[in-house]
Amino acid sequence: MHPLFEKASGLTESIIAAAIEVHRDKGPGLIESIYEWCLTKEFELRGLRCLSQKIVVITYKGFSREEPLRFDMLVEDCVLVEAKAMEKILPHPQSPTPELHETVGYPDWVAHQLP
Repeated sequence: MHPLFEKASGLTESIIAAAIEVHRDKGPGLIESIYEWCLTKEFELRGLRCLSQKIVVITYKGFSREEPLRFDMLVEDCVLVEAKAMEKILPHPQSPTPELHETVGYPDWVAHQLP
């Protein structure tokens, strides 16, 4: 098991709740950068640290350099969150909670992969 698994697992409820809050406030149809900014602010309100870039050291055959690693959001240094904007989301018919997929804003292809 990864050493950050338990920490990440404990954060998922807060991360999903924050995403639901942003979706309830803004609704569907906006561009991803708006949702990302709002979600970053919601994380701050919930006391969660969030970054969109982190410097990592890359080494190759004796050479090394610092490189900015970019992503949508890294929460508490252990959970990567990717913001996606969709106009319409179709829930998976076999999902135990299809309404959650609509509320959170999972893209259609992700909703179909969930149990």
